[in-house]
Amino acid sequence: MPIKFRCRHCQQFLGISDSRAGEITNCPQCGKAIRVPALDGMVAPIPEPKLNLKDEQLADALSELARLESDSEENLTKSQPIALPELQSNESRVSTPPAREVTAPVTVLAKPVAESARKATLHPTSHTTPIEEDSHEVLSSLADLAGRSTSSTSSRIEQNNQWKLLVPVLGFLLLLTIAVMMRSGFGPDASSIPVTDDSQDTRESEPEDQQPANLPNDVSVPAITGRVTYISDAGDSRPDSGAIAILLPFPRKGQFKLDEAGFLSGAAQIDADAATAALQALGGDASIADQDGKFELHVTTAGDYRMLVISHHQKTNTRSALGTKVQETLSGYFLRPATLLGQLSYHFDDFHYRGQGTSLRDVNFAQN
Repeated sequence: MPIKFRCRHCQQFLGISDSRAGEITNCPQCGKAIRVPALDGMVAPIPEPKLNLKDEQLADALSELARLESDSEENLTKSQPIALPELQSNESRVSTPPAREVTAPVTVLAKPVAESARKATLHPTSHTTPIEEDSHEVLSSLADLAGRSTSSTSSRIEQNNQWKLLVPVLGFLLLLTIAVMMRSGFGPDASSIPVTDDSQDTRESEPEDQQPANLPNDVSVPAITGRVTYISDAGDSRPDSGAIAILLPFPRKGQFKLDEAGFLSGAAQIDADAATAALQALGGDASIADQDGKFELHVTTAGDYRMLVISHHQKTNTRSALGTKVQETLSGYFLRPATLLGQLSYHFDDFHYRGQGTSLRDVNFAQN
């Protein structure tokens, strides 16, 4: 018998072989790590993930990170200040105003002129006007301003280069952390995921005939839940564990027919899983009642269905001819409908699914 339990993250009802009792596996619905209960019903906690320091991929990633840091230091040492053309153009546009010519007084005497010329040759003097002094001061101030602007601009460029190198390093560290978490098999806790209450949806107040024909439903929410019971020889009601509930879309689409071997009582688990998967591909579902007689049927498309529940414990002494509706429905899906039913009691009913919500269908098999 498979071990029946619910995922502690998404509450999906699961059935896993008892040979995997106590093992850690992944939920087929949400993909998170869960531990299969032991045969005595105890569930041991899942150990925290550990960082494998011998992981080759992790070592390669750390080596690549170290190489990036060394390259960034070399690039910073090789960077040189950049001369801005705008400042050079502003400096080139500053022109020195022409100096005013100063004429010295000329004397008529020849001797003094010669002496003055000789003195001028031996001791030349520079004639600097106030305008020349002002122009030199302006040029020196502009040169100082250009030097300070160039140094501040180069420092900003160096800071920008450092940020450009730091951004890919931070991104690589983030990707490395996510990769380690994914390899450990753990995701965020289900309690941290916000859940919206679909029961307050205003579309539920609309009439049934205005509902869309193909409204997708959350596959984790069952379309039908119920409990199968039977009346024993002692006259009391007992859970009909092992009973099978089958939900078939109607009208039938396609021509492929299922082999009923996977739906019979006592079928191998691999045959039962293959039969259920084939029926789900056709838009239906099948479920085996647990030890309490409870079952769940999941579909995602709104429309008309027909539900068949076959008892596991209650048999019928006489088998009359199948009704027209039962024969029409089962012959469209199965190769041998009579073999599927055998001598067991069954319940056949119509079901309309609106695409949301869960319907309760309990079935009780009385003695014949």
